[in-house]
Amino acid sequence: MKIPINRTRFWPPIEVPTADPLVGEMQGFSGIGAHEDALKTARKILGRERNAGEAFYAALQVIMKQEDNLEKWKDCVERAYGRLARVSQKEVRFWMVVFHASCGNYARVAELLPKRFSRNDNLLELCYAMDAMLALGRLEEAAKLVPKIGLGIKAAAQDEMKDLLTGALADYFARVKQWGIAADLWRALAEGNTMAESGIKGLVDIGVAQALDAVETGLIAIERLRKSFDPEVELTLPGNEKKRWNELEKHLLERKKALEKLMPAEDRRRFGIG
Repeated sequence: MKIPINRTRFWPPIEVPTADPLVGEMQGFSGIGAHEDALKTARKILGRERNAGEAFYAALQVIMKQEDNLEKWKDCVERAYGRLARVSQKEVRFWMVVFHASCGNYARVAELLPKRFSRNDNLLELCYAMDAMLALGRLEEAAKLVPKIGLGIKAAAQDEMKDLLTGALADYFARVKQWGIAADLWRALAEGNTMAESGIKGLVDIGVAQALDAVETGLIAIERLRKSFDPEVELTLPGNEKKRWNELEKHLLERKKALEKLMPAEDRRRFGIG
């Protein structure tokens, strides 16, 4: 599962109907560690023609906490969500965002997000929104979230929520190669307690990203110099200039290969590096 553990404590609670026998059965199985039976019962709940939003939520919670392969539940969850009354869909929409984000299905996350964020929206939803926009490459929409997240940081009552939102901002600035700002944000996290690990990793990775970017800049410069080189004005022995560029290119390519081992392609995209 891709659920960030440090976000779970900010998930809004929903009262689960204890009068629903299937929900009670599912929770009983879950309580004694009978995860397979709990998941089977969750599937029964989601398969019903009519569900209260609370029952849907209870089943989804069991699935997200006990299932390793959320992908195989997507169709079942979507069908069950589609059968809910509109008011119930509104109640559990946040949980659908969390579920699809945990599946890495960010296109669906984007569809479920509110068109406009208000003060009444869960601040955590801004983090999921930024995740989705960056994953989908929708950088203009991600940029529009930046001031909203800034306001969210000021409004957040808990330091942990402030740090989560700060991490979302750092991810944005890293992606658009404003690495100085990203580094400052990650440094602030590294000096705290709740997301120090994320901050430290960000600072280390940004150093690798900057080194890769410098190597790429060097390779482009070598190619430009080769094309503009005039042998008539060569200051060294004939052929030496070409040899110098070849040696430098080899040096840079060796560094690039080593750096790319440190930072796989998926991580490079996080820093706006192709």
